[in-house]
Amino acid sequence: MHHLCSFNYIGLVDAIDPALRRSGRFDAEIEVTVPTEEERFEILKLYAKKIPLEANVDLQAIAASCNGYVGADLEALCREATMSAVKRSSDADECASVFCVTMEDWKHARSVAGPSITRGVTVEIPKVSWEDIGGLRDLKGILVLAATNRPHAIDAALLRPGRFDLVLYVPSPDLEARYEILCVHTINMKVGDDVDLRGIAEDTELFTGAELEGLCRKAGIVALRENISATVVCNHHFQTVKDALKPALTKEEVNSYSSYMKTRSLTTSGQSESNAIANRDTKSKKNLLVPVLSVTTCVVSVAFLAAAKYFSMHTNQTRHELATT
Repeated sequence: MHHLCSFNYIGLVDAIDPALRRSGRFDAEIEVTVPTEEERFEILKLYAKKIPLEANVDLQAIAASCNGYVGADLEALCREATMSAVKRSSDADECASVFCVTMEDWKHARSVAGPSITRGVTVEIPKVSWEDIGGLRDLKGILVLAATNRPHAIDAALLRPGRFDLVLYVPSPDLEARYEILCVHTINMKVGDDVDLRGIAEDTELFTGAELEGLCRKAGIVALRENISATVVCNHHFQTVKDALKPALTKEEVNSYSSYMKTRSLTTSGQSESNAIANRDTKSKKNLLVPVLSVTTCVVSVAFLAAAKYFSMHTNQTRHELATT
């Protein structure tokens, strides 16, 4: 053997010792990328060749929804879909050897066999048009919404015209809003006759919608911990949770948010007035500049005429002296 060729592969490129990448060692590096949508479709066709598929199974759509799946993942996907179909047939007292893989089986398989590549790769950009986005078919521009609970940390450049033009302050829910939120989150919960949702709403000032939702959910958990067969959530369950929860917001923060909006409004109006004053000053300067220019032009013209007359008289006198001589 005159030459020795060594091949190695690794999934953690950053873990390679730099000494192995020097000349004379592993000279060539070949990157095997994640399969594209078309490549995933071809792999699925190969593995699903011997699998009985229902007529409505769309392998192209399955391939499109499997971003990040490598060949081994797609093989596992086909295997899990087949096992799901076999189990469904056996549960239905049908012959295990006679089954058909449906789209539901593929959906179940995706929940079991996930992609191996989830980080450190370039995300495949799907082909999406405006027609594919509900409600935005006639939209020609892009609408950007952003939310923050730290308004003082926003860069002032983001609030200039043409960027985030409109700033909306969403305060914490008031009494009526808290009551409505509690009603929504207890609509599927059987509560006792002693539960006063309006009273709970009055006692939960500064609670956000998420905190009220957590209050209802934890009240149900407390009821189950008290009695695993409980079917009703009583008032003392809500009170137990409420006493243990504290709102994330404070009155100081709410006042800070309100003052920020007021300050910003004053700043915006102040900037508008400053711009108006600056425009008026500019116009006044322009109006003052016109007579100044006129006077300057007049003085320069008089000086030029005087100089021309002096030069003419001096020239005539010189000629007369030359003629006499």
